[in-house]
Amino acid sequence: MTLTINPNSSEKSDFPTKQGNTDSTSSLHEISKTIPTLQEKTEGLGSTHHVTSGATPEELKLKESFEEAKKAVAGGAYSMHVIDFYDITDQNMRFEVVKIEAAKDGMGTSEHIQKCGITDQNMLFEIAKISAANDGEGTSLYIQNYGMTDQNMRFEILKIAAAQNSLGTSQHIQNYGMTDQKMLFETFKIIAAQSDTKIIECLRYFHMTDQNMRFEILKIAAAQNGGVCFRIQNYNLSKDQQLQILQIGLAQIVSKALETNYFLLLEKFANTQKVSSTQKLFEAVAQTCVLQIPHLETEEAQKVKKTLKETFEQLKDFALQSGASDKVLASLEETIFTKHTSLLQQQKDLLWLGSWMMHYSFNPVEKCPLADEAMLPLLNSILNTFDANLRNQATSAMTSIYKDHVKIESLKILMAADERLHLIVLFSTTIGFEAEMTKKICDELYPSRKDAKMMTPINGLMGALYKSNLSSEEKEQLLKMIFNPPVKGDRERQNEYKERLSQYRKSQQHWIAAVHSLLAFGQEEILKNVTATTLIKEWQTFMVKTFNIRDDLLDKFFPTFGQSKRYPNGIIIYAARLQTLPKEERDILMPLLGKLINSVLDGTFPQMRYSFTDNKHLETLFSKSEELLKKWQTSLPIKIDNLTSYTIEDTDHWEDLELMGTEVDGSCQNIHRDPAFNLCLLSSFLDGKIRLMVARDKAGKIIGRVILRILQGVNNKPVLFMEQLYTRNGVNEKLIHEHILEGCMQKAQSMGIALAASSEDYSDFYAKYPGTLQSLGGPAPYEYVDALRDIQQNGVYSIPESCLLWSP
Repeated sequence: MTLTINPNSSEKSDFPTKQGNTDSTSSLHEISKTIPTLQEKTEGLGSTHHVTSGATPEELKLKESFEEAKKAVAGGAYSMHVIDFYDITDQNMRFEVVKIEAAKDGMGTSEHIQKCGITDQNMLFEIAKISAANDGEGTSLYIQNYGMTDQNMRFEILKIAAAQNSLGTSQHIQNYGMTDQKMLFETFKIIAAQSDTKIIECLRYFHMTDQNMRFEILKIAAAQNGGVCFRIQNYNLSKDQQLQILQIGLAQIVSKALETNYFLLLEKFANTQKVSSTQKLFEAVAQTCVLQIPHLETEEAQKVKKTLKETFEQLKDFALQSGASDKVLASLEETIFTKHTSLLQQQKDLLWLGSWMMHYSFNPVEKCPLADEAMLPLLNSILNTFDANLRNQATSAMTSIYKDHVKIESLKILMAADERLHLIVLFSTTIGFEAEMTKKICDELYPSRKDAKMMTPINGLMGALYKSNLSSEEKEQLLKMIFNPPVKGDRERQNEYKERLSQYRKSQQHWIAAVHSLLAFGQEEILKNVTATTLIKEWQTFMVKTFNIRDDLLDKFFPTFGQSKRYPNGIIIYAARLQTLPKEERDILMPLLGKLINSVLDGTFPQMRYSFTDNKHLETLFSKSEELLKKWQTSLPIKIDNLTSYTIEDTDHWEDLELMGTEVDGSCQNIHRDPAFNLCLLSSFLDGKIRLMVARDKAGKIIGRVILRILQGVNNKPVLFMEQLYTRNGVNEKLIHEHILEGCMQKAQSMGIALAASSEDYSDFYAKYPGTLQSLGGPAPYEYVDALRDIQQNGVYSIPESCLLWSP
């Protein structure tokens, strides 16, 4: 009997089947990269059954059954049933069949492995590794079913399982019967790197008796999740080790707080870790965390300004007592309160400064940059970095370099470079590059130092290199490849040389984006083997696979997204940030990002946004009013007299939506920031109920914006809802707000519907809207709503209170 099953068919009627996926793009955390990958582990296994050309009828029949069995398992059938059905008795054939199942369903394979009739320990070992790479938790739950007595084999499987699913594996680690402390140590280092504090509790249950081992594991954990610090007393560490963990955990908490503008965990840290000698410092930080920043120039804003300046004086007093330079503090004060006009930015500046002082309070003898006047230009360069992620990396590098006298002296010499190159000098020196290499990079960049479009990605790359696990030699090799300008030939014409130089600079932008994004996606292994010739091809191959770009659109991808004059590779930067989310989140979000990208490339982006498919909200509001939908989705020319330095525009252009949190300050939708928040940017791309009203400067960039949502109001009537204003630091916020509000009024009037806004922002000026505003569902799983101060699920939410700004 022959049974043919199409592996791609969902109908597998002859065998019980199961659902399973293999995540082909997920990357393991840096520390698990030392584990050989599944591909390396199983390389060369191939088929272990060979049939000669002069096979007997019985052998041919066996081969045919073997091939049918493999197809059946690939189609979703259980291997134990397939093996019985085709009467496969050959151990090598059984091995091949079960391997296919293991790659699709590690848990199911592990649960039923004893029924597959495989007894060879090496075969079981290979199957278990494949299963663990597919489902670490499920394999760990049933690992004893493999009957492996060799502890080294179990250790290899455990490491792979821990890298695939650290939390799930840690909950079943006892099933491995591991007793060797060094093996447990290596395993827990992998687990600790997965950033869930719960898994560290397992340390207490597995007799990790070596204090130094516990310390190393907790250092890794604290760098991923500062919440470890709140259980610091549970781990039986020395006082010095506890202080180091607190410093590492604080750095992680501050990093997240400044990226997301979510300060509650930092407040908790400041309140729980203060001691009598530093009480005022920690209290000042905690109070700054809970300070509510008003969005408009009101009496409350004046009170906040006063509070922020008082907080700085408190921080200053403590810093001076700790040996900080009065000159350094005076310069930082000028930058914070004169150059940074946004109250939110001033709040973040004070939290940055206060948290850094908290770091040094844990170890008062550690030398602090705030005491070194020679570092003043570099400190101001860090403070003037508004990208929170880059500022955190630079602060980390500054803290690190002050532990190395030789590097400090080298840094001071190299700081003769233009201040716009200071971050590059800092990262290069901290990494350990030779001074000549750093000088070469700075000399090449000097003419471009004022070009933010050029310098921003280079600074980002240097920060990513500093944080990566590549060796200093590997990092330097990548930079030598990127910074290798052509040399003019003796007989070469000037125009020919300029053409070569221009082409080099264009290629350089792509090399920078390629290296940075591959680092962000955890693809260090690719970078170890690339050359200037192969880098872009390797990058393109990886990104096309990641975004699932259609073949016919491939040629448009890099000109559209990589060569954007406004923000080259912005969408790639955003995608790279999403890679730090858990696998289940990535599996949901990356296909949606691919949908966006493909629609931009094939020209269907507008139709995709306003389609009723997967958008119950738009269908409810507009299915019976095509004319109103047309008015909503069409950009209205905004007419405001006497505007000279900027324009007010009604827009839904994909790049405006992409950069709506990046070109302004203080937004959690910045493409560089915490993906736990900016994952909501996808709703702005995909959901046609969202548009922007922006102030755009002459360079085409957003200097102020509000999100406009069309929601369902009283009597099911559509209402425009204006979110809070975000502006770029240094602009006239009051005037921009006035003009953007006028633009929103004109949009509402053109549509003949009411305009409402957050009661928190406008209750002092306008009457209350008489009812609740609702969103009825959308195409994106997450949407951030400023008026509700939180992430909303699947576009379903209500705004209970709002102010009525205009009505027909």
